[in-house]
Amino acid sequence: MIIPMKKANILVLKEDQNKLLKSLQRYQVFMPVSLSDNTIGDNVDEQTLQRTEQTIKLLSRYNQKKSLGKVVDFEDFASYNPQREALVEEAEKTKDEIDRLKNENLELQDKINYFSPWQEMDIKLNELENSKYTTLHLGFIYRKDLEKIQEVVNEYGSVLELYGESLDGVASLLINYYQDDQEIISKIKSIGFNEIILPKDNENPRRIITNLEATINNNLSVIQDLERKLQGLSNEIDELAILNDQLLTKLEMKKVKGQETLKALYLEGWIRSDEEDKLKKAIEEATPIYDLEIREPLEDENPPTATKNNRFVEPFEAITNLYSVPQPNELDPNPVMAPWYWLLFGMMVGDVGYGIVMILFFGLLLNILKPKGDTRKLIKTLQYAGIPSIFWGVLYGSYFGATWNPILFVPMDRPLDMLILSMIVGGAHIIFALLVKAYINIRQKNYLDALFDEFTWIMILIGLGFYFLPPLANIGKALIIVGVIVILITGGRKKQNIFGKLTGGITNLFGIANYFSDILSYSRILALYLSSAVVAMVMNMLAGMLQASTIGFFFSIIIYIIGHIFNIAMGLLSAFVHDSRLQYIEFYGKFYEGGGYLYKPLSYKLKYIDSINDKIIGG
Repeated sequence: MIIPMKKANILVLKEDQNKLLKSLQRYQVFMPVSLSDNTIGDNVDEQTLQRTEQTIKLLSRYNQKKSLGKVVDFEDFASYNPQREALVEEAEKTKDEIDRLKNENLELQDKINYFSPWQEMDIKLNELENSKYTTLHLGFIYRKDLEKIQEVVNEYGSVLELYGESLDGVASLLINYYQDDQEIISKIKSIGFNEIILPKDNENPRRIITNLEATINNNLSVIQDLERKLQGLSNEIDELAILNDQLLTKLEMKKVKGQETLKALYLEGWIRSDEEDKLKKAIEEATPIYDLEIREPLEDENPPTATKNNRFVEPFEAITNLYSVPQPNELDPNPVMAPWYWLLFGMMVGDVGYGIVMILFFGLLLNILKPKGDTRKLIKTLQYAGIPSIFWGVLYGSYFGATWNPILFVPMDRPLDMLILSMIVGGAHIIFALLVKAYINIRQKNYLDALFDEFTWIMILIGLGFYFLPPLANIGKALIIVGVIVILITGGRKKQNIFGKLTGGITNLFGIANYFSDILSYSRILALYLSSAVVAMVMNMLAGMLQASTIGFFFSIIIYIIGHIFNIAMGLLSAFVHDSRLQYIEFYGKFYEGGGYLYKPLSYKLKYIDSINDKIIGG
């Protein structure tokens, strides 16, 4: 049901504003209205929040066994613990040092790659000097140019030493007589000699590489120690989860915008009419000096919508909210929609095995992911839908696509009967929507509208159903005739001119086409069930064809599992979409307006914490 809303105006001393906002956030009974552009409350260090988020992601990689999310005592959540921020700093420093060492190792490896082609050269690099009669050159020669360059070298009696090979070519040391040097270098460079200069190190290349590798190994050892340190820090990841949600909560409080003077703070907001005492208690816990006014909404005010339903109906609120949030002054559609959504979903899936999988899988998902808000409601809706899927599966005799002992009929064998059943259920669904609309009109004292606009069409639709049942055919004709006459007489009663009053009934009577179209829409129940049943049957046949041998039996199990997982996933998606469409258009189209917005009181912003154990407010 929809809870009536009231407007609350709060005036407190400015010095008490932080205590007030924290108390309102704790009790979660006040939805503030923005009154100014000024920000009220403590400044939140968004940079610290981002750093905390990054640290949680980092430490989560080092502790896969420990899952985030738990119930935290209020005292622990409300208190500031500097060790949590120190933990962030420690993790950041450790990660930065790991990154530095990894980058250093990359640079060292580049140096190793640079010296590798020269490691067979057993000469200290600083000894590679020109002599009185010779000139030295270091460089690379591509394998394809080596023969031509060797010919030039031999022609002048020079010496060419070849070492290792890399992408740049073969590492080469060329020794020329100084008087021939310029001429030789000119010729071999034109062929493909790429000269380089090695650093003047006091070691040979092999020794340089050995030292670099030792440094890399030492860095790797330090990195392992630092990663073990991060693994140890990851045991405190729950403390970071608390810090993260504390910062998020402060940020949420910062969004509250009221009006300030030098000495006072004024807030306006919405409260549920059944939580006035809780609001007073929240204010009194923050300050004994306050002024509170609670009143009914004015005509030009648009209050939010708060709903309160039982455990079965509540998850289905997410289905309605995907379409449109109800207005605060209209009938809550969820209690009347939920059983129909539940029933039609089961008809579309209609398999005992699939229903059991839905209950187990979505139940496991709720326990592992611990989702919040509408996500949790949607998952619970799908879990609940497993029950009617089992029920209709028993009636159809469908067990993972295999038929066994049907109670009603097998839709695959009797599709016409399934179509008729779908139309009957669809007709009942639409009649129920008209009854809801009639109830709304009666509640608003629009008695004639309920009688002539809803009950008359209900009479005609029931009559059409009876008409196709031989024992009730005459009753059906009578209901249709009476209904048509009433519509012809009363259909133009709201028109202003005589012509409109005379023709209004005829115009309204054309609405029968719309009702026929709506009822035909329920043929999608047949289509969706048959498409899923055919895929299940095909997978069973394919698996059965491979079971002649041991290897074939193994592959048949794989086909069976993958095929049915695919079919369940596609079937659930189709059922969710088309069942929602039937509710939004065929059902809600008869009585529901929507267009509201949800009541979202100032509350804790929890991302990693499951809930806060607060004995005062519960939870």
